[in-house]
Amino acid sequence: MRKNPFIFDEPIDNIKSIKRIKKNNAFLFTILSNLFLANGDLELARKKTMPLVLKAATGELLFSDREMGIDTNDLGGKFRFLLLELDKNPEARKVFSNSLFTKCLENIFYGDVVTNPSAQWMNYKLDENEQRLPGYLKNNLTTSRSALNGALNIYANDNSTTVGLDMRKVIDTLIVKDEATGKYKIEPREELEVGADLTAAVEEQIKILKSTKDFKEFYKNTYISKDLKLVNNIKSKDEAERY
Repeated sequence: MRKNPFIFDEPIDNIKSIKRIKKNNAFLFTILSNLFLANGDLELARKKTMPLVLKAATGELLFSDREMGIDTNDLGGKFRFLLLELDKNPEARKVFSNSLFTKCLENIFYGDVVTNPSAQWMNYKLDENEQRLPGYLKNNLTTSRSALNGALNIYANDNSTTVGLDMRKVIDTLIVKDEATGKYKIEPREELEVGADLTAAVEEQIKILKSTKDFKEFYKNTYISKDLKLVNNIKSKDEAERY
């Protein structure tokens, strides 16, 4: 079976390095989620995640290549370029918002494809029995009530899950180096094969976020389908009419 180029598959035995790679991923996902919601408007996005945006705008990730033990191919520098372009260039925001990069990755921030409401993050509710919650969720209880934030926090701290998306490869579907100038530019890849691979990789990332032990234990999907709601409403009405 052909390997998906957007899934991280570099052999790393060091748990600490894997967790650092995942923490960098969670860092980028958090910023991107706000960029997507703001249609690439950095002014709106940074109001929610100012410390993270400022950190990323320096060209640095939470952990360096040396600390992770991998070559990120200037992932931090490419992300910095993207943020600066979105900050000053309205046309870049349009290109960003309409790119395969955005169309595929934004499904992470719904929790599944938009057409599948039952699996979206909005349906997951945190068990707020603080006696049961691990410290890293309890100490950020307000943030943890968001299932996406909780899932990213758990993913970054979990010892058993794999990395998922290889953001070094994913960013290259949007940011490339101009051969003439040697500078970065926004040039989205739009090939069908790229979109299919990236979609499959995003689906795998969502599965990873939902498969951790702590997420399954502390977040419950409370979705009730419209059909079931209708049945319940009918039952309630029938019961009420009996009395």
